[in-house]
Amino acid sequence: MRIALLLIASLFAILSHAECQYSNYALTLKLTTTSGEQLIRYRTISACDLELDSIGSNAYLQGVLFNTGLASEAKWYAHRAAYRYCVNDELACAEDEKATLYHLFDGRALEQGSIRRIEVLEQVLVSALNGISTDLELADTVLFHQEPIEIISCGGYLCYHRIAIYKHRPEVGAVLDAISALNAEMEGVENGLDRSNGDAYDARMWELIEQLRTARELIVVSECTD
Repeated sequence: MRIALLLIASLFAILSHAECQYSNYALTLKLTTTSGEQLIRYRTISACDLELDSIGSNAYLQGVLFNTGLASEAKWYAHRAAYRYCVNDELACAEDEKATLYHLFDGRALEQGSIRRIEVLEQVLVSALNGISTDLELADTVLFHQEPIEIISCGGYLCYHRIAIYKHRPEVGAVLDAISALNAEMEGVENGLDRSNGDAYDARMWELIEQLRTARELIVVSECTD
């Protein structure tokens, strides 16, 4: 019986770890510096790396946020904005039909020696599979509160992209036309795709999406599975 229970526990741990790879925690943190200054900062961390039972411990947070994996190279962000969008790619929809992405701005490095205490004010479980693929500035978050005038949906074998256009700009028209043409090409042969062909379509689509990275008045949300 004990062996069976251990096997079940091990299987549950394996499944839980596999599931956590698809999720992150969006953290709101209060930092107290060695000089007594208090700062609000934002971080995103893999759900695999955060033990919720331990987040009340300053020592634990210092370790996981400064010393785990690439944490020592991670930035601490001064601003965060929530982007809510219709999951069915409609221009407008009810609030309960929207998904939420947290986008971070104004990232800075911090030395662990300058931080005396870390507190978690909020942790929100979010998907690790999707994110905003366009470079945004804090001023661009005005778009977060507007409805787009057009949605272009496109995808390859493993990745899907949602392009929300808030103002038509001639300088990106040719890229958008190429994206639509590639998407139509892929849909035409979708049933016959093998993995190698699908990866090739993903690569071609990403090349076009990258050309929109600095475009203004649009937001690209990308989602990739493994």
